[in-house]
Amino acid sequence: MRRCHGRGYLWLALPLLAASCGGHAVMLQQPAPDAGTIAALLDLPAPSSFLRQGSLDDGPLFKTGDAYDGAMPAHMVSPDMGLAKFYPMYTHGDSLVKTAYCGYRFDLTGYSDPVQLAYSFSVPPASSGLVYLGVGNFVKDAWDWHAAPLNSVVTLADDTPYRSAPSNEMLVEIVCLGTEHIDLVNIRIGNVPPVAIFTANTLLGLPGDSFTFDATGSSDVDGLIAKYQWDPEGDGTYLPLFLNPNGTPTKTLTYSQPGTFHPTVRVTDDSGACATFSRTLTITLCNKYEGVLDNAWGAGEQCSLALVNNCPAVAYMVGSALHYIYALAPDALNWGDAVEIDASCGGMPSLAAVAGRPAIAYQSGGLDLAYVRANNASGSSWPVPKIAVYKYDAYIGYFPALVDVGGLPGIAYSDSEMGWGGTTWYVRGDDAGGTSWQAEKHVSPGGVETVSPSLAVVSGVPMLTYVAANGITPYQIDCSLAADSLGDAWHPAVIAVQSGEPDARQRSLVIAGGKPAVGYFDDADNALKFARASQVSGQTWTAPVAITTSPGTSGAHCFAVINGLPCCAYGTSGGELCYVIAKTSTGSSWNPPITVDAAAHPYSVSLIEIYRLPAIAYFDGVARELCFVIYE
Repeated sequence: MRRCHGRGYLWLALPLLAASCGGHAVMLQQPAPDAGTIAALLDLPAPSSFLRQGSLDDGPLFKTGDAYDGAMPAHMVSPDMGLAKFYPMYTHGDSLVKTAYCGYRFDLTGYSDPVQLAYSFSVPPASSGLVYLGVGNFVKDAWDWHAAPLNSVVTLADDTPYRSAPSNEMLVEIVCLGTEHIDLVNIRIGNVPPVAIFTANTLLGLPGDSFTFDATGSSDVDGLIAKYQWDPEGDGTYLPLFLNPNGTPTKTLTYSQPGTFHPTVRVTDDSGACATFSRTLTITLCNKYEGVLDNAWGAGEQCSLALVNNCPAVAYMVGSALHYIYALAPDALNWGDAVEIDASCGGMPSLAAVAGRPAIAYQSGGLDLAYVRANNASGSSWPVPKIAVYKYDAYIGYFPALVDVGGLPGIAYSDSEMGWGGTTWYVRGDDAGGTSWQAEKHVSPGGVETVSPSLAVVSGVPMLTYVAANGITPYQIDCSLAADSLGDAWHPAVIAVQSGEPDARQRSLVIAGGKPAVGYFDDADNALKFARASQVSGQTWTAPVAITTSPGTSGAHCFAVINGLPCCAYGTSGGELCYVIAKTSTGSSWNPPITVDAAAHPYSVSLIEIYRLPAIAYFDGVARELCFVIYE
């Protein structure tokens, strides 16, 4: 709809014809003022006399407007001997005490939309003042006056008498009695339709999941949103409004069947104009996406999957080159082009979102600890990587684990000071981009060989687990909790698991039922196991629970929490890629595993949650390529 309008704050509307979309205008019941009194007060000539005035230089009462113009200018108001004057204006002398008024002329040539006249005040009239609106009636060559108190609507059944012939002009006079100073900042013809929009807590889920939609961001520049209606499937069938005829801006819906739906909100403004907004929602029962992300030989032999701005992304190795690839949307149906970040490095990448951008910690080509953060939110562009920590007398940067700690990068890693393992360290950046770093912190006890640190933030504080050997007990899993939210100091380590021969990999530390937990493979009995702390601080731990024992794992495994339940993706000794999920949030009991890929022979596996569904990136050891699957 084309319209004439300007800037506005508080709206007063005059629809001259009823609006569309089921809306209706309200006829005022209060009596109109005496036309003769108003005309005498203003000394207004007949409407036809204004059509004969030659130009604005003659001092006309009316400011020229056009129904097709994008805006009308604001008008200054200044008091002069008790009269608030609008410019340009018709001169009446100085007899109008505490009266402000202004006239407008609109060209309606070719304008066939329903006519609605609206205006707003940046400073509303005083409570004692009265607002009147006069429309020039060219049939009677007189003014039709209507009381127009703020926030009311005045309706004329037919606008034909108010269009001049043949010039097709409409004359409008606004009069405010009882006030010396008001600011009229907007006047326009034509209702501006509302803008509909809503957000969703998720757009991908399983049958029975609840989805919450919020349309409070919908708006109407020249009025109010009067009604909200919801169509769950986007098929044009809106839910009935029983208890609340105006509907609600928020809605929670449950979808029981798989499929693709287009939930829609329809908003109606206080003049009856409508707008709709839809989103696409997917309910899945099985694979949402399964395919190859990079078929280059050896792509993904080391890989790290993370959620970056609600979209999955993978950092991975192709030979000695570090690469990155990202999904274009949360459903992971389409992916961007792979980006090479470092052509020659030691690898072992760990991907995480740091301050809203993808970032990677890895071992550099010089066997130092390297860090790089993308130039943008998607990761389509990357700067030159930086060295977070340089090696001294031992190689460093093994098994790095990266997390966001208060918008800064925090990295746990091992060195190769000892034969089987080394020492576990933690270092924090001074800024998100890693331009400078704090001194590294020695986390593991002295004289203890460690390997495969896993890092997570537990109740706002960094926590580390790692496999350790102290020369007496061959293997155990230790846990260290930072003394502050950034990891600048650490408490002494405690033993989390001291039985069997635990082999824990990166991302073995998760938060299960509000407490830290660690998953691992026990080389002593070929069992996948899970242990959980008794406190949030991880000071004591419960006995491990066996998840599955047959067949044994190939060593590749990754733990996560999906839809509130601990789970694990792992490779078996028979070459299968499997997935298993707990029955309880604490991981006290587990479901039987399912096979994701019967012949993948995965060397590297990475698992995350996407919209309460498990997503797995893995290296297919047969085809030797990087693969990805979202699987129930």
